[in-house]
Order: sequence, then structure tokens, then C-alpha cells
Amino acid sequence: MSDQEYPQEADKMRLELEKLRRRKRIREMNDLRDVLRTVEGRRIMMKILNWTGPFRSSFDPENERVDAFNQGKREIGIMLMTEINEANSTVIMQMTRENISDKKSDDAEIEKITEAEYD
Repeated sequence: MSDQEYPQEADKMRLELEKLRRRKRIREMNDLRDVLRTVEGRRIMMKILNWTGPFRSSFDPENERVDAFNQGKREIGIMLMTEINEANSTVIMQMTRENISDKKSDDAEIEKITEAEYD
């Protein structure tokens, strides 16, 4: 069966496939919103973003393979940020604030431990 022989059937099938894609996309965004509603979900998403380095240069002048690898990681980070932003346009700033706060707490705890070690 070709599109020319049964144009209405082909149009109907394309419509159904598009509806399926939209439902899947809505489900994905709802899943991501659920993850981002929790501090734990935001923390792990920020950890993944930090691993992938979307804000860092991926360039490695010494090794083009490392450069390509870094660019691939960075691209994943950019894609994840795009998804997060689509799911909730304000949560990236919240994640950044929480990450800074966590780092300050960790740094204070490390300082406390190391000071106690030398006293």
C-alpha cells in the first residue's frame, strides 16, 4: 500500500503517530518535572550537569580525541539543560543556588575537620 493509493489512510496513520509522539513528549516532561520537584532530583541533575560541563570549554589543543570526547559530554549537558528548561524555566537558577549553598556547607565542614586535625 503506497501513500498515492490510499492517501487518507496514510494521513490518518501520520496523525496517529504524531499524537503518539506528543503523548510521549508530555509524559517525558511530566516525569522530568516530578524529578525536579525534589531537592534530591535537582541535586542529581546538577551533578550530571557538572560532570558534562555545558558551561566549560571542551577544547583540548593537545589531543583531538579528548577534544571530541569532551565535546560529546558537553553536548549531553546542553541537551539536558534544554530539557530541564522546557520542563521548568526557573528551576536552573534554583538548582544553582542550592548547589552553591551545598558547596559552602561542604567547605565549612571540611575546614572544621581539618582544623580539628591540627589542633
